[in-house]
Amino acid sequence: MKPWIPVLLAMALLLPSGTYTFGGMIDVYWSDIALTPNQIQTIGGNGLPETILTGNQPLGLAIGGGFIYWTDWGAEGSKIWRTEVANPLQPDPMDYLVSESSPSSFRGIALDVAGGMMYWADPRSGPGAQGNGKIQRANLDGTGIIDLLTGLSTPQGVALDLPRGKMYWADTTDGIFMANLDGTNKVPVPISGSTDLGALQAIAVDPIAQKIYWTDQGGAGKLKRANLDGTMSEDLVSGLSNPREVEVDLANGKVYWTTAGKIERANLDGTGREDVVIGLVFSYALAITPEPSTITLAGMGLIGLLAYGWRRRRQVS
Repeated sequence: MKPWIPVLLAMALLLPSGTYTFGGMIDVYWSDIALTPNQIQTIGGNGLPETILTGNQPLGLAIGGGFIYWTDWGAEGSKIWRTEVANPLQPDPMDYLVSESSPSSFRGIALDVAGGMMYWADPRSGPGAQGNGKIQRANLDGTGIIDLLTGLSTPQGVALDLPRGKMYWADTTDGIFMANLDGTNKVPVPISGSTDLGALQAIAVDPIAQKIYWTDQGGAGKLKRANLDGTMSEDLVSGLSNPREVEVDLANGKVYWTTAGKIERANLDGTGREDVVIGLVFSYALAITPEPSTITLAGMGLIGLLAYGWRRRRQVS
């Protein structure tokens, strides 16, 4: 075997699994929790918000494996539901994947489609709930629910760094944390140069550039980023009104986020800020998905690396 082949294969395995459109269009989904009833929407064919689902209080959205997953918080507790992206039907009231009684208040949800798992945060709301927050995990069909971490303050969003086997979460009270995907080895992520981590809302991971992005309502609302270890932190956008969810579009080099009344995006370095959807009442959860014409990023990386190795071999010979 040529000496460069094992190296290329090893490098390809470091790339995250999942599907992405390279330079393609992105579909955007969000929840508006100020409408009655609360609604999950997307951009319709006329370019205006189109309601596809309703719920009590959908505070988390994720898309993967052809399904939309969402968390729903109500007076009786929290549930997780799913429906097909291509044909989003309002589910039967009893057709939920996960259900937990009050004071549960499920928030951000993240998917490991290849691993068949979903993760979510539960800050738990109500009297006596403070300090009893959890990070939980289940199979994509809702079976096999386990508590990965307990005794947390107010965990909000969860983001996965699958190539490194890590998960990150934003805690409104205590800051940013990291752990293994099974919940072991929990450690804080000290953010360099930051003294205003007082109202974190959501977090996203760019595993290729090894960055984390998060929204912070402390002081002037901000979108921020840092290296995975918390170094090189920087304010990307400031002066935001109630920033909530954040998502990274690796294919097109964009970061999306929700504020009280609209969805915005910018380049990954914060430049080129622009509105995506305006005129919303209180946009909260957010998910983005490529068009159906997608390819597997890991496969694309492998093909590119092998092609590079082939060219190098030709040059040497």
